[in-house]
Amino acid sequence: MRIGWWPGSVKNPQTVASISCLRLFHKLNAVSKISQYEFYRGIERLTDNTGNLKMPVSHWRQWVLPFVNFIAQDANFRLANAMRSSEARNPVLGDGWGYFVGRASYMDYVRSFANEEDISTCSGFAAVFLANLKRVRGLRATGAHSFCNMTYVLASALAHEQVQHIVYSYDVACVFDKNLRERISTLPDHLQQRIADLVFSFFVPNFHLPAHRAPCHAPYSFHFAPGVGRTHGETVEENWFIMNKAAAQTKPMGPGTRQLTLEDHAGCHDHESSVSLGRLLPRRLVRTIQSFMSSYDEYEQLRDGIEKRNPALVAEWIALEKKWQEDRSSTTCPYEHATQVQNLKDAELVLQQQEMQRTPDGTAVVQEVTVTAFIKLGIDIQHAQRLLVIDLKAAGPQPTSTQQLDVLKKRAKLRKSIDKFRSWQRIYMPSLADHLSHNDLNTYGKVIDETEHMRLFLPSELSDAARNSACAPGVVTTETTLRAAEAEQSLEDLRRALRIKTATNQFRQANVRHISMATRAHTAFDKIAKRVHIAKMRYRFARNCLVHLRGPGEWERQLRPLNDEDIRALNERALTAEERAERERARALGHDVDWAASDGVVLEGVVNAGEGSRRLSWIWYMDPGQAAITDHNLNDALRVEFLKSKARRDRDREEIQLLLEEMRRTIASLDYDSEQWSERAGLRQGCDDALADGLRSYAMEQAAWRSERAALLEMKWKPVQDAARLALDLHFDNLGQLTDEDAAQELQDTLDGVDKDDTEDFGEDVDI
Repeated sequence: MRIGWWPGSVKNPQTVASISCLRLFHKLNAVSKISQYEFYRGIERLTDNTGNLKMPVSHWRQWVLPFVNFIAQDANFRLANAMRSSEARNPVLGDGWGYFVGRASYMDYVRSFANEEDISTCSGFAAVFLANLKRVRGLRATGAHSFCNMTYVLASALAHEQVQHIVYSYDVACVFDKNLRERISTLPDHLQQRIADLVFSFFVPNFHLPAHRAPCHAPYSFHFAPGVGRTHGETVEENWFIMNKAAAQTKPMGPGTRQLTLEDHAGCHDHESSVSLGRLLPRRLVRTIQSFMSSYDEYEQLRDGIEKRNPALVAEWIALEKKWQEDRSSTTCPYEHATQVQNLKDAELVLQQQEMQRTPDGTAVVQEVTVTAFIKLGIDIQHAQRLLVIDLKAAGPQPTSTQQLDVLKKRAKLRKSIDKFRSWQRIYMPSLADHLSHNDLNTYGKVIDETEHMRLFLPSELSDAARNSACAPGVVTTETTLRAAEAEQSLEDLRRALRIKTATNQFRQANVRHISMATRAHTAFDKIAKRVHIAKMRYRFARNCLVHLRGPGEWERQLRPLNDEDIRALNERALTAEERAERERARALGHDVDWAASDGVVLEGVVNAGEGSRRLSWIWYMDPGQAAITDHNLNDALRVEFLKSKARRDRDREEIQLLLEEMRRTIASLDYDSEQWSERAGLRQGCDDALADGLRSYAMEQAAWRSERAALLEMKWKPVQDAARLALDLHFDNLGQLTDEDAAQELQDTLDGVDKDDTEDFGEDVDI
């Protein structure tokens, strides 16, 4: 510090910042509220704005994918502009030259649809309805998410499009596509010419899709569409994370200043996205190869097992799926199966409707969150805690860098959810602290580092007296209803996983002979076994909560205690006492055990030993008076899982192909740009020698930079590209060990900001 250096950490500092640098940050932070990370990124870019061995990718039209172009569209409600100036006093310079469409023609078109209302009756997202809110007085333009606005912007973006087929994603694409052709006919002539000839495939982004009605799920899902790879459609949302930081700054600006400022921010984000592709593309390719290896093996085993039992069934299902792809409107969706089991979403909907019936106009709901949302958040947190505990045990005593990073992120997410839950808990359980022991009170008041072990103190965790005193009216009843729905949903999830286990077992028994095949089968089965285990743990927890809330009663005939011997597939019988003891002895001695039937004995053929005394596990019928599950139900479940498995395999394979093409065209783009800059070196005529030398030097510098990047990326990407081609040819044995080189560095960057004491116990074994 005597020489003006400030250490980066108090323990073993490896980096320092100068006092003058800290003073600069202090002034900027006080005035502009800039974060430490943003300040560091700014200094980094002042040093070298080329990305440090990360390349830019050209966006010229001739370098887009040749057969289909992916377009995502969304609206931003935070970047509002107050009417404090005018275009006459603050005109837009270069209007329509950058990221904005030409303002005059756009506003003329929008004004002709001033009374249009595009309320979606499908999506449940609040963003769809914000365009018609009343808080618009004093703002320059409203109507975002109005379909006339969105159609004009889309047509402007595609005015010079060379690709015929457009993959288009939008939050409400299921409604946007209904009258698109009619809206196109209202556009100016110069915009109609190209967009009218294009072929669109409409999708809803993956995160937004679950909020839509069930009939929209499969037809508008990326997961079930050929040719889209692992596209999720949510990347457009990342723009708002960057641009919304400028909302307060640009709101009072005039039209011209605001537009130039936003275009500057957009250009910065565009540049950062481009230079990051040198790192992101190989990273995504490695992960996709690993995913494809897994999804391919799963599909092959499931298909062979089903064909062994019924050779015509697979062909029938594939034909049904193909017919649905050709005509989704009049063909029954093969990815859906009917179930009458009430799930958590159904129970939550009923409770919310009941609350609104008690307050029809909604004015009596004085809290910002309902009882249902409060209890549902607690249930979701407890489920996430159980999943994290399972992941910790699966990682073992020496987890990899990727696994440790994943644990850190999940714990941070849990910590935020628990903080929110505690704030809601003070509303609906205000006197809870008075009924807790001294140790529990210490836990209640803070969030520990191992968030997976935090107790929430929901009503089911309290005694009867404490529950009646600490909880507001309706809290206990709401948890009882949601716990019952959680138990029923968990049973259905368990049955569904066991149906898949049935087909997998049949294939394994008949076909798995060699060590390599057994290893792959083991990996595929482990995923099914994990689903079984998660459903089992969730059911047991939900039922235990019901016991505390309801006490013994008639309901236990339907939701019985779930023992390990009850968890059997349809083609399995329970272990005898002797068989169970023998397996335990084998495990203790370290011998190989039949892992595919750890809770039962697989039965093959028409007649088997013990078939006469065999009893179907109660999980296949929740009430003794109901009939057992039928073959139709089994085939229905298998069809859905089989087609989803096939879709996962196909999407992974397509993603590998798309990533390889993106890599190839990135290098071609750099070579093309290098040639263009070389040609520009001597184009300027009639200037003095000094200016000519400067222009020539700048052009040659840009050409050399791009040429060097192309050579570096070609060398850097070659190993992972070769591995991808081997994977596409199904030569998995020749791939070797694929590693994610960036995961370890990302983990180290994350740990640099965490005390050592917070991470030293990551390898500790956790009991489930």
